[in-house]
Amino acid sequence: MTARAVVVTSCDRKYLPLARGLALSLRACGLPSPDIDLAFLGFDLGASDAASLSALGMRVTEIPQARRWLEGMPALKSYNVAQMVRPYLPEVLAGYEAYLWLDGDTWVQEGRSVLLFIEGALAYRDRVVACPELDVSYGYMTESLSRSIDNLARLYGLYYGAQAGRRLADRPMVNSGAFAMAAANPIWAAWRSEVDTLYAGSYGADQDAALHMAEQLSLNRLIQERSALLPLPAANNYICSLQLPMRHPSTGKVCISYPPHEPIGIVHLSRFAEMRPHYLERGLMFDRGSYLTAEERAQLDGWQAA
Repeated sequence: MTARAVVVTSCDRKYLPLARGLALSLRACGLPSPDIDLAFLGFDLGASDAASLSALGMRVTEIPQARRWLEGMPALKSYNVAQMVRPYLPEVLAGYEAYLWLDGDTWVQEGRSVLLFIEGALAYRDRVVACPELDVSYGYMTESLSRSIDNLARLYGLYYGAQAGRRLADRPMVNSGAFAMAAANPIWAAWRSEVDTLYAGSYGADQDAALHMAEQLSLNRLIQERSALLPLPAANNYICSLQLPMRHPSTGKVCISYPPHEPIGIVHLSRFAEMRPHYLERGLMFDRGSYLTAEERAQLDGWQAA
C-alpha cells in the first residue's frame, strides 16, 4: 500500500443514493490518487451496490463487527452501525497514516478541503481536524443561543450527568460528519472504549436521541478534555440544515447564502429526510442530483414520505 491516507464513508442502504453522489464528487476531484485512497465500509450491501461503488474507485470493505452490534444491541438502528464504526477506522482499514471520515450525506465540491483535513492530521498527530458547528451564517446565530446550549447540555447529561453536561455544553459542538485523525492519535482507543460503553447504555424515552448522538458527543468530550481540536472554517463541512446555501448564479457553485458568497468545500446535506425538498429546489446535491437513477429518485421520494 503506497497511499498515506484514505477517505472513508459508510451508510445503510437507505443512504446509498447520497453516498454514490459523494463517490462521484470525489472522483470529480481527482480521487483516488497515488497518495489518497477511497473506501466504503459496508454492512448490508447487495452485490450490485458494492460493484457500483467499486467502479467509482472505492475500496469496499465489510464492517466485521456489524452483525455482532446489531444482534447484541436490539435498540440499534441500522444507520447506527455507520456511526459506531468511526472509532475503529485504523483497525478496519489498517495501514494508513491518516483517515478522513465523510458522512454519506456529504459531497466534495472543492478538493482543497480534503487536503486541508488530511494535511492537518498528518502535521498534528494528536489533534482531531474538524469543523465546529459555528459560523456567522448559521441560522441559530440570530436566535436564542441559550436554547441550543440547554438542549446540548441535556444530551451530554444523558451520558455523563447533569453537571458534566452543562460544562461540556459551554463549548461549540464539533461535527463528526467530517473529521480527520492520524493513525497514531491516542484518541482512537479512548473513543472506541467510550462508544462501546455509551451504545450499550439504556436511556429510557431518550434512547433514540442518545444513540444518535453518542459517537459525536463522546468525541467532543475527548476533544475538550485533551484540548485536541484543530479547527477548520465551517465551509469545509457546511451544515446545510443550519443555513441553506445557494447556487451562485454566475459560477454555479454551491455557496454560503450571505455575501461574499464563499464557495463551500464540503456540502453536508444534514437532516436529509426533513430538508430534502429545500435541497432539491436549490439544486444542492452533487451535480444538482442529475446523477440519480429513476430508481434512486423513487427511493428518496419514498424516504421523504415515510
